Amino acid sequence: MARIAATLTVKGTRHYDASRLLTTGTLVPGLSVLLEHEPKNEHDRNAVVVLAGTTRKVLGHVSRDVARKYARLAKAKRIREATVSNVSGDGDEIRIKIRVVYEEPDSVLARRAGSTLVQSAACLPSSPGVYAIRNLDSGKKYIGSSANMKERVSGHITALSSGSHANPILQADVSQLGFDDFEAEVLVPCVPLSRLLAEEERQIKSHIESGETLYNLTPDGRGRAAAKWYQSSATESVTDRLAARPPIEAPPVKGSPVADAATASSRPFFGTYIRIVLVQAISAIRSFIGKES
Repeated sequence: MARIAATLTVKGTRHYDASRLLTTGTLVPGLSVLLEHEPKNEHDRNAVVVLAGTTRKVLGHVSRDVARKYARLAKAKRIREATVSNVSGDGDEIRIKIRVVYEEPDSVLARRAGSTLVQSAACLPSSPGVYAIRNLDSGKKYIGSSANMKERVSGHITALSSGSHANPILQADVSQLGFDDFEAEVLVPCVPLSRLLAEEERQIKSHIESGETLYNLTPDGRGRAAAKWYQSSATESVTDRLAARPPIEAPPVKGSPVADAATASSRPFFGTYIRIVLVQAISAIRSFIGKES
C-alpha cells in the first residue's frame, strides 16, 4: 500500500454547523475530521459527509466530483488521517480545506503509471510552451501554458490523482472516465517566456471561435471568475493561474441578465467574454439544428 495526501474543499458548509463551530473556537486548523459514506443520502448515493472528529458535528460534504472515490476509500477503511488545514470566512460563508491521507494498493498506482495520460505527459518537453490535456472521447481540451510543460502537467496529474484539481469539470471527467481516456499534448512549442500568457490566450480564443468547447472558462486563461448569472456545465472551469493564486471575483451582478450584460460589455474583459459566449452558443445551436435535420 502507498500513502497519498490530498487537499479537499468542504462543500455546503452554510447548511450545517461550520459557522457555529468557528464562532466557539472549535473549528481551527489541525482539528481532526471524519469522512463517512452516506449511501442513503437522497441527493447522491456516493455522498461523503465531513464530521468534526470530537463532536461529530457536520461541517459539510466532499465535492460530488470526487465523492465516489472517497466513498470507496471510506468503505474500505483506507483513510488514515483527515484534518482541517485551513479555515476562512465569516458568517455563513465559511471556507474549509481538509488534508486527507489515504492508502491505495500498489496495483492501482501501477495501472495509473501506465495510463495514456501519464505516459503522454512523460513525453512532453521540459521547455516553455502551450499544452493541452485532451479528452480522447469528446476531444474537449484544457489549455494551459508553462515555462516547463512536463513539470506543469505532472502537477495536474498529481492533483487529478488525489481528486483535488482546481478545475472541477476536468476533475469530474477524469474521475469518471479514468486516465486512459485523456492525453497530454503540445500545442505550441518553444514559446518565449514573455509571450507565454499571450499565446495561451490566443490558443484559447482560437479554439473557442472555431466552435470547440473547452474546459477553460475565461478567454484570457487567467482564471477570472465568470459573471454569476452565466452558468454552463459545458464550459465552467478555471485555468492554470487559478491553481497558483486566488481568483479575481467579478463585481456582484444586479438587476436583469440583459441589463447586466449590457453594463458588463462596456468593460474590456467582459465585452470579450460575452462575445466568446455568443460564439459558443451560436455554434451549439447550429450543431443541434444539424443533428435534427
